[in-house]
Amino acid sequence: MKSFKHKKFILTLAACAVIAAGIGGTYAILTASTNNVTNTFKPEVIETEIEEDFSGGNFNKKVTIKNIGPDDAFIRARVTISPEDSRISTVGMDSDSWTYYQADGEDEGWYYYRKVVEPGKSTTPLMEKVEVVKAFEGDFDVTVYQEAVGTGSHKANEVVEVSEIQEFFKAAEK
Repeated sequence: MKSFKHKKFILTLAACAVIAAGIGGTYAILTASTNNVTNTFKPEVIETEIEEDFSGGNFNKKVTIKNIGPDDAFIRARVTISPEDSRISTVGMDSDSWTYYQADGEDEGWYYYRKVVEPGKSTTPLMEKVEVVKAFEGDFDVTVYQEAVGTGSHKANEVVEVSEIQEFFKAAEK
């Protein structure tokens, strides 16, 4: 009988130890703490400006776009001439760097600069002068509008396909 009581006592003690270990382990897991992790995100700051040089005559209009912000930028520009029937065109574009995008016969109206522009740098000329194609009397306006977005992981002076640059502009519009 003594042996049975002794075994019962040992089993009860073992069960209490298992329960205590389970409670202690659960408590340790629930109350364990780690150091706070702070994820710091720095959004790209994109700032650009149009540079125009009118030196050398009435129709000379050298246009570049300068990245004046602290981060690399993709740049696109639109040139409009009004009135539309003025028979005026622009010449002197660096066609190795600037690409006019036209998809499936649609005129998107944007010239994309295919290189990443680093801070403090400018694009190559979008145009160098305005040319009268056919006799035209009256005044006309040449308007340059530009937009810029961040470049993600692309680095300065890297040449990028227009379709990929467009994706950055689409993402910025959302």
